[in-house]
Amino acid sequence: MYTNIHTHHYYGEGLEILNTYPNDFIEPESYFSIGIHPWYIKEENIDKELSILEEVIKKSNCVAIGECGLDKNSKVEFSLQKEVFLKQLELAEKYSKPVIIHCVKAFGELISICKPFHHIPLIIHGYNKKQFLGEQLIKEGFFLSLGAHFQEKEELKNILKIHFNKIFFETDDKEVSIENIFKEAAIVLSKNSNEIKEEQFSKVKEIFNVR
Repeated sequence: MYTNIHTHHYYGEGLEILNTYPNDFIEPESYFSIGIHPWYIKEENIDKELSILEEVIKKSNCVAIGECGLDKNSKVEFSLQKEVFLKQLELAEKYSKPVIIHCVKAFGELISICKPFHHIPLIIHGYNKKQFLGEQLIKEGFFLSLGAHFQEKEELKNILKIHFNKIFFETDDKEVSIENIFKEAAIVLSKNSNEIKEEQFSKVKEIFNVR
């Protein structure tokens, strides 16, 4: 079975974790995550959305918080982003949920904020930065999730080969098949797709507590 840990579109390709937001939440039939994205924070809505989030994460098919995080390209004041992200980390800790993280130009701050929370799984989604940073994040206890076209960057292929046990796969908001991403990973790892599917499925079951 293919495993897609972060998608904005339901494709029906194996086990998919659909991204949702509290401000327009409609419960999907599939597994899903829910989080307040740093682009969409509105100060006047924070308490309401956190309340919705806390109720929703009690549902059996809600398997993660996110995507949430820090983004220095966002128009939202950075101090407010940090406050909202921290509150979501605290909810993840309270309900023992993994966190799917969006991070742009704020990895130093991210590492600092997350230090007390590494007893819960923290996953950087859509990782496409340098190998050195990726290895630093893994050393700090994060997982990385790779998406479409990762095979075009040699440094990402190196991360996959060296740290496969810390890697997940996703389609994010791209019009791409998770099957193709797994095929690309199989080429990089010199394994067959079925072997990768089994290893990823086992890891997803463990980290996201799915069956």
